[in-house]
Amino acid sequence: MGWRGSSDTTAWRVRPRAVAGLLWTCALAGCAADSPILENVLVDPGWYETMPCRELVAAYRVAEARIKELTDLMEKSGNAAVNAVAYNTDYAKARATYKHTEAAVRKKNCDLGVKVEVKKVEEPVRPDFGLLAPSPQGNR
Repeated sequence: MGWRGSSDTTAWRVRPRAVAGLLWTCALAGCAADSPILENVLVDPGWYETMPCRELVAAYRVAEARIKELTDLMEKSGNAAVNAVAYNTDYAKARATYKHTEAAVRKKNCDLGVKVEVKKVEEPVRPDFGLLAPSPQGNR
């Protein structure tokens, strides 16, 4: 008998972990760093056209430094799966910012040789809304 008439269905059973793994892989593939949809969600291209040249050059340099920092972290990691989960969104945002600031610099004919103080952007502090009261015994 062929495979359709076979009474042995164990070969066709799908494991839940395999399905979850396949869905997770598809979700990660959908968030690719080269996606123009993701790029437009993360960065507003028109916003950079309203900036004066000094701020534009500063944003360009910050994005350039962030791309270098993330590239170094990804090379240090050496694991594509970890890179996709941990750095992909930040890397896509930095690349989109770099791309749009570069386009705005060219459009406005700004001089990239201008010395501008570039401040490192700190990560935002998580707001405390008082929802979780601190434990009297501390964190354990």
